[in-house]
Amino acid sequence: MKNASPALIAALSADLTSLCRLWAVTAPDGTVLRFTDHHSDLVFEGNNYSASEAFSASATALVANNLSSDVDISVLLDDTVFTYQKVERGIYDNAIVQLLAISYKDLSAGSVSLLLGAINSVRLTNQYAANFTVGPKLDKIAKSITETYTAYCRAGFGDHRCKVDLAAHTEPFAVSAVASNQVFTSPEVAARATDYYAQGTVTWLTGTNTGTRIEVVRNSAGQVFTLLPCKLPVEVGDTGQITRGCFKTVAACVGYGNKPNFRGEPYVPGNEALT
Repeated sequence: MKNASPALIAALSADLTSLCRLWAVTAPDGTVLRFTDHHSDLVFEGNNYSASEAFSASATALVANNLSSDVDISVLLDDTVFTYQKVERGIYDNAIVQLLAISYKDLSAGSVSLLLGAINSVRLTNQYAANFTVGPKLDKIAKSITETYTAYCRAGFGDHRCKVDLAAHTEPFAVSAVASNQVFTSPEVAARATDYYAQGTVTWLTGTNTGTRIEVVRNSAGQVFTLLPCKLPVEVGDTGQITRGCFKTVAACVGYGNKPNFRGEPYVPGNEALT
């Protein structure tokens, strides 16, 4: 059931309504974009909503039922906010989308929430348009409330439980040759042993992939790095930072001099011990 003030209910019930919609998109990096389908900009509860035709939601009637079905949103790409490169790089993947209905004639009447969900998939239609599929937020449903015994460490590498200082295991690099959007060479880290950076991450600082983090599959002799596929091409001269990873084993923890903080139980008998 949706909650609305008496004044907004009256506006909803009127033969000639004064309603408009407000969109708020919160990207994973904390950036918030606000739009309205009103013919001019609106300031609602201290936030400016830009008049834009960038958003066009289909099946919005479904959102009144607690987002029981996915809602498709068509987005017109531009040169500043929703650029083709930002969408291609995944900047808006998992962004939170909220849709409100208000009366533009009486902003003090408050709002009614029509949609609150997350962008579950993004499809680029062409250079000028994209399609966002918004579905239910699953963070509370999927959140673990307890831990189980595991042979591998359950701490996140470098977090408050692991306590390894990632800055001490992070180095800058520049791309000197490119084989694909997964494989490149870099002389800055040539002295490192094979798989020294396996399970680590590359953070791109320049180039078309700027701002994205990609997992390292392996590094090998000859300064060659293999990553998970980058969404945009890697080019000679691109720069970034590469951080070591952890295989979450006792041996890996010993290698970092961090065994007292190992968060696993490798010596607890497993199911195979019963058979």
